Amino acid sequence: MKKWTSLITLTASAAAAMMAASPALAAGTGDNNISSNTKAGEGYVATMAENEGKSTVQFTITPGDLTLDRVPDLNFSQHDSKGKNVSVNALASNGVVLDLVDNTVDTSSVTSKNKTAFDGNNDGGLQVTDYRFNQTGWNVHASLSDFTKDGGDADGVEGTRKLDGIRLLLKLAAPDNTNEEGANISTIEDGTAIVAGGGAVPVLRTQDGKTANGTTKTTTASGTTLEIAKQADVQPGTYQADMTWTLSNTATQKPAGTQ
Repeated sequence: MKKWTSLITLTASAAAAMMAASPALAAGTGDNNISSNTKAGEGYVATMAENEGKSTVQFTITPGDLTLDRVPDLNFSQHDSKGKNVSVNALASNGVVLDLVDNTVDTSSVTSKNKTAFDGNNDGGLQVTDYRFNQTGWNVHASLSDFTKDGGDADGVEGTRKLDGIRLLLKLAAPDNTNEEGANISTIEDGTAIVAGGGAVPVLRTQDGKTANGTTKTTTASGTTLEIAKQADVQPGTYQADMTWTLSNTATQKPAGTQ
């Protein structure tokens, strides 16, 4: 009986010595990083019960941006609304109204395309994308520079290189949004003019208190016209102007002519 008691005492002492010599377990790097906060615990060995450890899986989502993706070129007819050629004689006697033909403009012997303006597309597309986390709406303005032609008096033709009194009446198709939020967007109202050489006009925007998450697309539409006032001493040739589209991260201004 005495020997048996001594054996038990010796075994308990040996176990205590082994535990004292072992390093404490902690989370992090190392051969054994299972912490005492999990079900496994320090020194836990699975027998009949389950054992488990917990690690961390992580990824990061960066904030999205508000971007102006596409802007259109505009090419107007060489004939007025009555089918007559836009000639020096016609402009000297009357003003003319030209219809939008397509979105392909000349690139040689001109003053704007690939000279001062490099961004316009030939399919009429106007596109804005908004994937910001805290959206505040957005607004697109458009402005026109003066219309000029290449050459001037050096080409042997008398007259001015710049035309005055030109107004663009822009019409846009109903906006389409990838997240079905097209109803939250307003376009410029019919009959609102962008004056060449004048200030910027809001043409596309999110409505007050609304957002348009995702991509919003529209195109130049039938009914877009260019009004040219009566001109004196006009040089024949192809006239171009820069159209500047400016995207702002606010919807405080309504498109011109809207309520």
